[in-house]
Amino acid sequence: QFPYQGRVRVLHVVRLWSSLLGVATVAGVFAAVRLAFPNSPPAAWLAAGMTAFTPGFLFAAGAASNDNLVTALTSWGLYLVLRLLRDGLHWSRTLALGLLAGLAALSKFSGVLLLPLVLLVVPLAVALQQTERRGRRFLISGWRSIIGHWLLVVSLFVLIAGWWLLRNLMIYGDLSGTRPMLTMLPLRTEMSVWVLIRELPGLFRSWWGTFGCTAPPAGFHLVYLAPVLGGLAGLVADRHQLRRDWLQVGVLLAWLALMGVAYVRWNWVIHAAKGRLLYPAMVSVAGLLGRGWATWHARRRWPAL
Repeated sequence: QFPYQGRVRVLHVVRLWSSLLGVATVAGVFAAVRLAFPNSPPAAWLAAGMTAFTPGFLFAAGAASNDNLVTALTSWGLYLVLRLLRDGLHWSRTLALGLLAGLAALSKFSGVLLLPLVLLVVPLAVALQQTERRGRRFLISGWRSIIGHWLLVVSLFVLIAGWWLLRNLMIYGDLSGTRPMLTMLPLRTEMSVWVLIRELPGLFRSWWGTFGCTAPPAGFHLVYLAPVLGGLAGLVADRHQLRRDWLQVGVLLAWLALMGVAYVRWNWVIHAAKGRLLYPAMVSVAGLLGRGWATWHARRRWPAL
């Protein structure tokens, strides 16, 4: 009972911290999607609303879990990556990205994948920043800038997370440090791409909410086919306008693909078709679906949205 004492108090404090991280994630989704689709302001509101009202996300945000921290950090990391594309390279943004990448890696091993995304976007930002320049000076200055920002990001990443990854490798024999945990879990005896496909319905249900050991009512998840199918249909219907934002869409899809790789890698070993494993890609999922629904908002002119 309140006021809580001892371990119970600690648990409630951590849950409060997780809830604040959930708020930070919603804000990060809004900010990132606003940058990704500057010509479609409703997309950011729709994406933030979709994030905030995803039952599974709310359930996770009320629990003591490292998923909340890595999701918040990577959401704001995506925001800064999109800032690089819009405003060009700046040492302060590169510094912040290095910090976020290192902290995300400490939060959860899948957060390591923010680093390769940043390293991929840096040359794109340099190319966009100097599109009107040509010749040898462009090549030399461009590569100097790329290498300099790469070194800063990687140095900060190694400074923050390198010691932990090295410790895992020395003690457990792998960078993730999950090998001891796997010895206590039932491993898959057989695995294939077809098995992953068969588990997609379970992943869909888990994304929208399975609430631990409590099973939602039958048909609960069918309701959430509407936002998914409606958003995808909107993207297809407005595909010609989306070409203006092809680079931002490419970044969102690239991040979703990286998170998909992490998900497949883990599920190839154990059965873990958990939607929360893909919540770090919330900016990509909610952002693209929100952009799709913004198409219908623009065409129907619904005042409520």
